[in-house]
Amino acid sequence: MSDDELTSDEAEPTADSEKSQKPMRRNFNPMPFYFRTAIMILISYFVFYAFGYSLLIMFMLLIEVNLLRRTWEILSSYSYGFVRKAAYFNAGQSIVYLIILAINGFTITQSGVPFILPEIEGLTLICPLLIMAALFGTTNILQMYVPDLK
Repeated sequence: MSDDELTSDEAEPTADSEKSQKPMRRNFNPMPFYFRTAIMILISYFVFYAFGYSLLIMFMLLIEVNLLRRTWEILSSYSYGFVRKAAYFNAGQSIVYLIILAINGFTITQSGVPFILPEIEGLTLICPLLIMAALFGTTNILQMYVPDLK
């Protein structure tokens, strides 16, 4: 049978048809997520300047747990190739940046010099921004695409 002969009521999706399936998109306005992300970035830098790296790392860990929960939700309810790859990418990069933030934050408080890539000045302070960008991307995926019908 060709794809033209199949309807959504007649056939079970196979591995080949899932890969060729086009993602269904919703009407989407990203402005609320821009503002929420900007506010969270401001809060994270306020936490850093008021309390230091230890509370900033804990705040980013809470954000990371939220991001990983959303990634799991995407992976369990979406079969679109691009959507799944984007979720993996966002989760992976946010984990890397959290590790850089944690290790460099600890070594900066102990010795004053970051351990990971000390020649890149300000890398540690950019990490919260990049973690929030990954959360922004994951949230946009959830709001932009329609989950698979099961």
